[in-house]
Amino acid sequence: MLNVALGLGVIGAELFTALVLMALVTTAVTGPVVRALREREAKGAVGLRR
Repeated sequence: MLNVALGLGVIGAELFTALVLMALVTTAVTGPVVRALREREAKGAVGLRR
């Protein structure tokens, strides 16, 4: 999708790079963050309860 926007000239190279980096970073960080939140919830440290 981003490649198409870049190819059509809808976005520039700088924005393309920023969006790709953001996708990579958020993908890499998601697993550890979810794991940490689950551990906190299992210990009862999360203030939000259902």
